[in-house]
Amino acid sequence: MLILLLPYQLCCLFPEFFFLEVVAPFTLKFFIVFNKKLLGAESSFTFQKYVSFITQMILIFGFAFQAPSAILFLNKSGLVSLERLSKLRKYIFLAVFVIAAIITPPDFVSQVSLAVPLYLLFELGILLSQFANRH
Repeated sequence: MLILLLPYQLCCLFPEFFFLEVVAPFTLKFFIVFNKKLLGAESSFTFQKYVSFITQMILIFGFAFQAPSAILFLNKSGLVSLERLSKLRKYIFLAVFVIAAIITPPDFVSQVSLAVPLYLLFELGILLSQFANRH
């Protein structure tokens, strides 16, 4: 039974791993350098704020990484066609950056760190839907 759940567990753990190993160190370093060099202030992270930031961002990334599954579901249920998704690419690209700006902290690094993978996951969702429609 556990072996059957392994692919699902890996899919659920990947966003957290991606955030903790790639995005979080880069983002936190950016905050520290930004505060020190541009504002002339020392960063004073409290444990509570650090845990809150990490938890919030893990949840956001975990939710965002479900995009391919959502696109596949919408396509298979007939709510959205692949042609429609392809025509809306440029608007979805803009929407992804707007959404990332709203739900991430107010810095460009966090926004891009979420928006780029989210758009790539949108494209992956389209590819999965094309593959599923062929079979």
